[in-house]
Amino acid sequence: MPEITDVDPAGELSSEPKRTVRKAWRLPAVLLALFAVAAAGVAALLAPEETPPPSPPSTAFKPVVPTRWFTGPDGLAEAERLQGPAGARLLVLFTSDVCADCERVDRFLSSDPIAGKLERVAKVRISVGTSPAETAVVNRFKLQDVPAVFLIAASGVTPAPLPASSFSSPDEFVAALETASAAGAQELVVGGNRLVENGRVQEASEALSRAIELDAGNAEAHYWRGVVRARLGDKAAAVEDFQRAVELHRDYAEAYDYLGYLLIDAGRLDEAIANLDRLIALRPEYQKGRAYYLRGGAHFRKGNLASALADAAKACELGSDEACRVRGSVGQ
Repeated sequence: MPEITDVDPAGELSSEPKRTVRKAWRLPAVLLALFAVAAAGVAALLAPEETPPPSPPSTAFKPVVPTRWFTGPDGLAEAERLQGPAGARLLVLFTSDVCADCERVDRFLSSDPIAGKLERVAKVRISVGTSPAETAVVNRFKLQDVPAVFLIAASGVTPAPLPASSFSSPDEFVAALETASAAGAQELVVGGNRLVENGRVQEASEALSRAIELDAGNAEAHYWRGVVRARLGDKAAAVEDFQRAVELHRDYAEAYDYLGYLLIDAGRLDEAIANLDRLIALRPEYQKGRAYYLRGGAHFRKGNLASALADAAKACELGSDEACRVRGSVGQ
């Protein structure tokens, strides 16, 4: 097998991973190691670093929060301290003793069907008054009227209040929670981007796990957690994330790419070929024939020389320099 060195990792969480090969293939005799899996451009992301692999599944990030309500500005500060390390969602209710509708909303939030939905949400009740601390909180939330309920899904994000219609029925409230959670999940994906840019990869994994906890249907969160986990060396968990990403988003070309690479690396060649078939059907010219190039490597490992050469020829035709070098080495 030829030795292939690492490639430059993606510097940021963009829609297209950056892949620049540092060292060309070194092919000895005719056809020896025609397709080296490690020549794929994600090798650096998949090379274990000195840090240990992250703890698998996101159960480690499921928050444990008190069932009681926090109260006042001090309670808000305490709940926010909890939100950071625990990854909890934070619900803030603004109420008043002279508000006609406040008592109804308060009872609604404490009712059995709703209380069950808020078991893992840190809850804060603030009675609007005139103290400097209360005024500061009112100004921070840009409060217009009471009652008002805010759901903060990601630390540091202050959204608009939930619509008044949210408190008409449990179904309406659950729908509003899901919408706010999806918005918070996307904020955490963006935050994971920033953490990777700053080299804080383990923290990025945790942020992305929190995003998935908030919105399990966020394909982008699964994809980027897969990238981060692969970079940390936890390839099995990365495969699961990429598989989930393509289940959620059937046109996710980059997820098929990484998944195909990892499956080849794990020796799961038939699965790899099936995923790369989907990528080729979706975007045949993807990354200058990269999908053909990877699939050729899988065919070669299976001993399907004719199919491997055909994929090398197609990848070369689409602009893959590596595939062209392979063809040149065998006189094709």
